[in-house]
Amino acid sequence: MSCFRLLLMSVQSILLLLTNYVGLVLNVFKSFGMRDGETSLKVDANTPHLLRQIMDSVHNGDFDAEIFKRTGDDAQRVADLLQDLLDGGKTRKLLGEVSTQYNRKQACSALVHMAESSHVHPRVFFVKVELSSLRPECYGSVSDVYIGTYKGQKVALRSIRIRPGYGHHRIREKLVSQALLWRQLHHPSIVPLFGVDPVTVYNAPVLVQPFVEKGNIREHVHRLGQKPDENQLVSWLLDIARGVEYLHDMGIHHGDLRGNNICLSDDGVAQVNDIVLTQFHEEWSEASPHANGRPGRWMAPEYLNSSIPTFEADVFSFGFVAIELYTGEIPSPEFSDDDFIDRTCSGVFPSMPHSISAAVWTLVNGCWMLEPSSRPSMKSVVESLRSV
Repeated sequence: MSCFRLLLMSVQSILLLLTNYVGLVLNVFKSFGMRDGETSLKVDANTPHLLRQIMDSVHNGDFDAEIFKRTGDDAQRVADLLQDLLDGGKTRKLLGEVSTQYNRKQACSALVHMAESSHVHPRVFFVKVELSSLRPECYGSVSDVYIGTYKGQKVALRSIRIRPGYGHHRIREKLVSQALLWRQLHHPSIVPLFGVDPVTVYNAPVLVQPFVEKGNIREHVHRLGQKPDENQLVSWLLDIARGVEYLHDMGIHHGDLRGNNICLSDDGVAQVNDIVLTQFHEEWSEASPHANGRPGRWMAPEYLNSSIPTFEADVFSFGFVAIELYTGEIPSPEFSDDDFIDRTCSGVFPSMPHSISAAVWTLVNGCWMLEPSSRPSMKSVVESLRSV
């Protein structure tokens, strides 16, 4: 066989592999409701009328309206327009003053409801990341973390581990729809989510968010060796409280508030991470529920018993986050998880850290009230920290 024929066969094999790969990628994209073609929003003479239909349904809280039940390209257009409205894009200019009057919370709910019922997502929600390596950079409690680049920015790609036998496709669909809600959250104390990359890491959806050089806040405090002064600690606590208050205003329970899920941005702002995903921890994570420092150590007694997250349970966990900041350790590391949980349920809590002020300690103890209705709201926590 001539060298030319060998070369031709090699080229044909490569082209076949590339064709198969492109087909695989398109199938993965379509499985999440993505469609081929342009990702830019198309605006025509009918767009203002369509937007008003969307906004009327959002205003009335009618997520089962005809506008949200469309299929195919019509459904895609509705999802893209609603996302553009939430992003403050060109649709705002089309509607003028009317566009500022919509309820953002309900608009987010409508978009997620549409994704879950029609399996259609805004095209801009799916992003393509340039991966640095197929080897994970690190391993979190529920995810493997890869490093990549998105629009010139270093990003973290988080691949959630799913338990065997849990129906990967169903869980991935749920993961994507919940990540869509996170994508809509904009607050200085919330770690932003750029979107989901459905193909780069083994053709599975991964969450794309900024890479945080400083890591989580407890590890950062521990690495410092020398404890930050209380002004800095109170500033971080206020950042966290504001982030959780924002979530509660949006009708979102965090469900797993702890030092591991608080990051420090490059400019030193404490940001709440793992939004909306942590409430499904037991369902899809391969993480062992018996690992030291499991979420149960931070959970309110009623949350441990019911597994139903509440705003009051987030406030309870916030008290333990304060302990982590002041000590640089998990709450009462000298006790096993089970012993610590037994003590908490009996009303026995960690002792007062040496560096904490009386005002902050009083606030922390209020967060630990065993009766949920006796705990302060996160709005009250923010107000108390502002006055410290």
